[in-house]
Amino acid sequence: MPEQADIHMLVRENALDKVEHLLYMQPNTLNKARIRDGATALHLSVDKNSLEMTTMLLSHRPDLLIGNKLTAWNCMHIAANRGLNDMIDLLVNAAEEQVPKLIPPKAPALPEKKGANKEYELERINQQSVAQALIDKETLDEYEKLKFEAKMKILTAKDKDGMTPTLVACVAGHVHTVELLVDKYKVLPNALNNMGDGPLHISSYWNRIDLVEYLLGLSPAFCVDVKKQNIHGNTPLHRACQKGNAEIANMLALHGANMLAINYEGLTPMDVSHPDIVKKLR
Repeated sequence: MPEQADIHMLVRENALDKVEHLLYMQPNTLNKARIRDGATALHLSVDKNSLEMTTMLLSHRPDLLIGNKLTAWNCMHIAANRGLNDMIDLLVNAAEEQVPKLIPPKAPALPEKKGANKEYELERINQQSVAQALIDKETLDEYEKLKFEAKMKILTAKDKDGMTPTLVACVAGHVHTVELLVDKYKVLPNALNNMGDGPLHISSYWNRIDLVEYLLGLSPAFCVDVKKQNIHGNTPLHRACQKGNAEIANMLALHGANMLAINYEGLTPMDVSHPDIVKKLR
């Protein structure tokens, strides 16, 4: 379809007005138009870190959970992979804004009493106000709950390999992005991919020293388990040793990792280590 090529070309050229005109004429293009790898115009705009273009595209309320064909990455995975914290904030705000506002119902009217004195009437009005305030609060609480669920849906979405945006950021080594997701948006750093690897496994394997240090420094409430085994029985220490990451292996050991832990093949971290890592471990 011509519009498929048009919108992606215009996004690449950062032709803001032309993209907006195209979406006015063909609003379905935003979600339906794909290039060969399945990327939408929003995917491309996020990858380009074009905040202005992305803001305009988001104003048309696209489906934020659409993934590409290659990895099933949605726009949040792309932003996390690039370490684009401002873009992540923009996408989270958009997810919350797409939640329809809730209108609180009117509280049931309290009966009026013929010949009632002034004190009774004031009490009736006061009770009516209190009842309405309770309904308003319940409605607001429900609205905030729906916004939180919408936000967490995009922040914890998984791709074909079970990778969440947090896990993607760990692979890329973007400690500032992981901090944003965990500290600001309260994403628990304990999601597992299809291999059973969590943030600590991945950061240990890819030698992301700053990330390992950050994860190990989190409070127990964040559920970072230094002894967690993946589907092969490998702990983060196994993963660090597999790649010869001696500094991380030492950090894990100092935080309680078991040097004698056995995976499902009966192998300890030392058994799966690079030949020269043993000399580097204290």
